[in-house]
Amino acid sequence: VSTQSTGVSWIFKRRDVLVMSSDLVKLVQSLSEAVVYTETSNWETNKKLWNNYALEWSPEADWVQKMVSNLPLNEEKRENHLQFLGDEWSDKEALEEVLGTFLYPYVSLESVVCEIGSGGGRVASRVAPLVKTLHCFDIAENMLAACRSSLQNHKNVIFTLLDLSQKKQNPRNSLFPKSLQGSVDFVYCFDVLPHLDLHAMWSYFGEIYTLLRPEGTAFLHTSNLTAPGGWNRFLKQDKFTVGGFYFVSPEIVDLLVTKAGFSIVKRSTVKEGNIYYYRDYCLIVQKK
Repeated sequence: VSTQSTGVSWIFKRRDVLVMSSDLVKLVQSLSEAVVYTETSNWETNKKLWNNYALEWSPEADWVQKMVSNLPLNEEKRENHLQFLGDEWSDKEALEEVLGTFLYPYVSLESVVCEIGSGGGRVASRVAPLVKTLHCFDIAENMLAACRSSLQNHKNVIFTLLDLSQKKQNPRNSLFPKSLQGSVDFVYCFDVLPHLDLHAMWSYFGEIYTLLRPEGTAFLHTSNLTAPGGWNRFLKQDKFTVGGFYFVSPEIVDLLVTKAGFSIVKRSTVKEGNIYYYRDYCLIVQKK
């Protein structure tokens, strides 16, 4: 590129030929004025997807019933399986096994707890009776409405819609109330992170660190490309979509949480018979 006193000319060297084209410059300038770059963030795409999911969800919907039919359930269990939005994602035995290992032992009736991505309330409904206060956060208003409806009889639950405009203004802005910073005993983020890209995950890890009190703990759940079920799911996806999984490995997750300031307390291992252990990665981290 060269600049001359008479104006700007672009010089392209191709083999031994030098081409000077002020007309090309004008064309590029005219096109750049017409082009609108609209890159939708992972946060915004997730919000749209899960708002629509909650809007379309019902126990009788064909697509929900199809998801349930893929679960390891006998006919009797299948008929009574759907109580909450999200029950179609796993059998109850697998869910309870994970929660019994990675959640229930870390909370008490004195605990202030936050759930990031509460969805329809299938986990929150289990946690609310066990803790002092449960803060349910979600970026999708329809999901939060479903959660509120499911937990309407629990008076110790606070529902908060996360405002993504804060992230649009500055990606480093916090989504969570300043009043909670440094005061939370336990945070969990379950069936959420597999749909987030690496930068969104990293942002959430920083947010969780800020929310927790010193030595507070968190339960995280991600995809796992190295697990047999994770690899099988990866092969079924042509590309990343928020409706599918964003694939990471335990090594990547361990690196991120360590860089965020956590120590790792417990990790899951691959286990057949539980979709969350056979396909995904679960871990407990503690704020240093």
